This record gives sequence, C-alpha cells and structure tokens, in this order.
Amino acid sequence: MVSRLREKHAELAVGDVYANPTVAGLAAHLDEMGTSAVMSDRTVAPLRRRTQIVQLLALGPLRALAALRWITWLMLASTLGALLTDLPWLIPFPLWLVLPLAAVVLLPPGRMALAALLARLLMRGVGPGSYPRGGRVHLRLWAAEKIQDELAATHLAGAAWFPFYARLLGASIGRDVDMHTLPPVTGLLEIGSGASVEPEVDLAGHWIDGDQLRIGQVRIGKRARIGARSTLGPGATIGRDAEIAPGSAVLGAVPAGEFWSGSPAEHQATARGPWSADAPRRRPLWLVSFAALSLVIAALPVVAMLTGAAVLLPAVHGTDSFGAAVLAALPWLPLAALAGFGALMVLVVALTRLLALAIRPGHHPVRSAAGVSIWGTLRLLDEARTWLFPIYAGALTPLWLRLLGAKVGKGAEISTVLLIPSLVQVGEHSFLADDTLVGAYELGGGWIRVEHVKVGKRAFVGNSGMLAAGRKVPKQALVAVLSAARGARRRRPAPRGWEARLASCAAARTSTTPRSPTTLPSDCSCSVGWSRRAVSCRCCWRCCSRSRSASCCSLCCCRAPGASSPHWSSVVRCCSRPGCSPPGSRSWPNG
Repeated sequence: MVSRLREKHAELAVGDVYANPTVAGLAAHLDEMGTSAVMSDRTVAPLRRRTQIVQLLALGPLRALAALRWITWLMLASTLGALLTDLPWLIPFPLWLVLPLAAVVLLPPGRMALAALLARLLMRGVGPGSYPRGGRVHLRLWAAEKIQDELAATHLAGAAWFPFYARLLGASIGRDVDMHTLPPVTGLLEIGSGASVEPEVDLAGHWIDGDQLRIGQVRIGKRARIGARSTLGPGATIGRDAEIAPGSAVLGAVPAGEFWSGSPAEHQATARGPWSADAPRRRPLWLVSFAALSLVIAALPVVAMLTGAAVLLPAVHGTDSFGAAVLAALPWLPLAALAGFGALMVLVVALTRLLALAIRPGHHPVRSAAGVSIWGTLRLLDEARTWLFPIYAGALTPLWLRLLGAKVGKGAEISTVLLIPSLVQVGEHSFLADDTLVGAYELGGGWIRVEHVKVGKRAFVGNSGMLAAGRKVPKQALVAVLSAARGARRRRPAPRGWEARLASCAAARTSTTPRSPTTLPSDCSCSVGWSRRAVSCRCCWRCCSRSRSASCCSLCCCRAPGASSPHWSSVVRCCSRPGCSPPGSRSWPNG
C-alpha cells in the first residue's frame, strides 16, 4: 500500500501509516503532505547474462565445499562405527586422513582459517570505492561470501572466535573488544580498543545502489557501543564513546560521545557510559569457556543423531552389506527420527535450565559465569529455532517456552522468538511475530547486562521487533515491524576528576546575569593540567548547550578560527549571554 501511495506522495513512510491508522486519518495526512513525484533519468540495466552464467558455473565448486564437510562427517562416523561395532560394511578410514581433514573443515578454527585464506585471495587489491554491479569485483565479493557460508565458517563460533576471524580477514581489532557479530569478508573494518558490538549487527560495509556496488570502510572508535541488529553502511564512522541504539542504520559519521538512533540514525542525546566506573577484569580462562560452550552446543545435534543411531543398531545388527542394512533399518527410521528429535529437545531444555542458574538481572563482566551463560543461552536457542523448527511458530511454541523457563500467559501466539526464558514474561493473548528478539543482552565497557522483560496482555510485537533489557510493553501496545521498544535512560556513573569540573562548569549556565572570571566557579578556571584546552572548550559547550542563537558561540575559544590557546574571556562572554546555542558542528578540538 505504501509503495503504491508513494507514486504520488514520495515522502510517505510506513511510520505515517502507524501514526494515522484509519483511512480518514491517512487521507487527511496525505492531503496535508501534498503530491510530489520522484524524477530520475537514471536507467539501471538488468544483470548481465555473462555474470549470471559465471555465478551458475561457480555454484558447483562452492557447493563442493559444503559437501566436503558432510563427507568428512561420514568418514568420521564410518571409522568410529567400525571401531565400536562388528558391522562388516563399515569402512575404517586411516586416521592420518580423517583427523587433519576434520580439524580443517569441522572445527571452528580450521573452518575460519580456510575461509579467511580463500576470501583474502579473492578480495586482494579491492578497496573502498564504487564498482559496476555484476563486474569482476562484484563477482569476487559474492564468491567470498558464498565460501564463508558454504564452509559455515562462523557457525556456532560466537564471541570467542569473531575477533580472531576478523583479524584473519585483515580487519584491525583493538584490545578488549567484545565482538558478537560477523565481520565483513572485505576486511575493511576497524574497531578501537574497548568497543562493544552486540549480536546481529550488519558490518558488511557494501550495498548495491542501482548499477553500482558501493564498498566502504567501517570504523568504530574506542569504547563505542553498537546495538543489536544495527546496520553500519559503507563509510560509516562511529566516534569514540558513542552509542548506536539497537535496530539503527548509520550511513555517515557519528561524533564522539553521542547517542544516535533511528533509520537513518539521528542524534538523540549524550551517550550512556558503562554501568560501572570500574572496568572488569579480563580473565583469559573465561574466554576459553566461551569456546568450550560453543563446542558443547555444536555437539548437541551429534548426540541426538547418536541416539537415533542407537535405535537403528539392533535392526542392522548382523547385516552383511550396506544395502541390506538400509532395508532392515527402513521400518525403524520414523522411530529413530522421533528419538533423536526428542533427545535434542531434552538436551536443549536441560542446558538452558542449567545456564539459567548463573543468570541474574543486572550487569556482569562479559568474562564471567553469568556472561558465558547469557551468551550461551541466546546462542543455543538461536540454533534451536533451526534444529527444532517443527515446534516453533505453532500451538506448541508457548508450551515449549514454558519448558525452557519463560512465563507465558494463556492464549499467547508466538512464532520464532529469541529470548532468555528465565527473564521473560509474556502476557495473555499477546502476539510475538517472526524473529522477535525479546530481552537481548547489552554490551558496554566489558560488561554485559540483562533485565526482566515483560510483554503485556494483548500486546503485539511485529516481525523482527526488539525489546531490550528491562523493557515493559504495556497492555494492548504495538511494537512495529523492525522496531525497538523505547525505555528509560539509565544514569551515568557519578563524574570524577576533570568530568566533575565540567559538571560544575555546566552549572554556571543557570544564571543569566553577566559574569566575570572571578564570579564563575573555581573549577572552571581552566587550570586542569594536560586537559586545559579540552576543559575550556567543553565549559563553553556545556554553557551553550541549551540555548537558541548560534551567534555568541563563535566567541568561544574552541570555535574561534585559528585559536592556539584557551581564551577564558571568550568563554565568559559566551556563557553570560542568555539564549545561546552551540554551532551546527559537533566536532570539538582536543576531546
């Protein structure tokens, strides 16, 4: 409907339909908007036939990479079966062949190393810029991403391996980075020390614009925070200590220390700091625990398959050929499948309940028992949506979530939701659509935070809707498709050191009478050692931050062209003028 209406009202957005839910209201809104037409003389040709043929021919070798993984599993299973049973048709393969092959194509480090090697060979010499759609660079990028998918390079890898994989691809990753999302195959990624990237963030750094492929560098500053399911487009730059809200799209530069949200993202407020002024200890032992838990999760389907195989073993015992074994096992296959499926359900419930013992509301160090358990729960249930899909998006889903530990009211309709069950309460007759993310964890400064999340009675959470930690959706409320529910802002830690001086300086703006350097707070004297100019400039900005005219702020030291040192008289003149606002630029010298 919106697409058809945009033929005459190009500025119409889906949000306008939510804001005007009735036909009469929407019609009145369209009348106020007026008519417009998008004029473009740009002609985009279809993808060249030669490119399509090349992609079709390349699918064979690419699919062979996935086949190699399955062949290795079969070789390993046949070898173990030959050692543990007396079935003559099972072939024991030499260990010198099976073990190295399994290490390369089955274990996460080997898969990542192989995928990164092939990707770097394909993307060699490709840098930021615009390239023809369907050209050589586009084909190389497509092949690199397909190799990553076919090898399942990051499948179940998660937090422990993502920084390692990003460095293999050529990305620059600083120290103490919490990276819980997939890096770009281009390697055009730079993340500063102490930054946090939450799950399902799109860092690909490329997109198709008509007949052009745009590739750009993605830069994330020190201690910045990127919310879950955000998108950082080609050329996106996130300043240090900045924060991007979940579900946002950043297509340009975000200044340091600011909080941005929306699609496209816009400045909203000052960025939140970490939940604690003290940085948590980074113990390597817990990093090993992330890797170990990822292997445990990956082993659950294997255990389920062994359970099904145990059901078939009596039937195939004594057979002398593979064909005879298939005929003997055929009547038992449904029972074996149910046994394997049931075993996997039990394993998922047991591990989820076990991990819930270490999960408590609040913030915890990422590298701790709580941090590993929080990450492991979401990682496990994300995979369970694929493994156990028949019990999702149906009448059994509420019962399944109750088994996992969630509180689900009567009549609730739930699809493929992702959540931390022990912290979620879903009201009666509510609706959670496909791929909703309810109560995801937040990252920042080495901490991970979770809180109780409540969905009220008869509330509706649309497809891919997000409820962050601590959110409460009221009764009969709506969270739109691809939207994030808003919540209260949390307090920053009490300022200390020169930050306390800035706060004291900011308090000086409450008075509208002219001041002199002797009547301003002593903390604004700019005698703060190495940060003199930074404090002077920030004092000016704080004093002007709630005003309405941009004229007087040009007097401030940090805005004076060519100023080489702080001019306190300029700050006094700026702060003494009521109704003054900072200039449009949010860039301040020296911090």
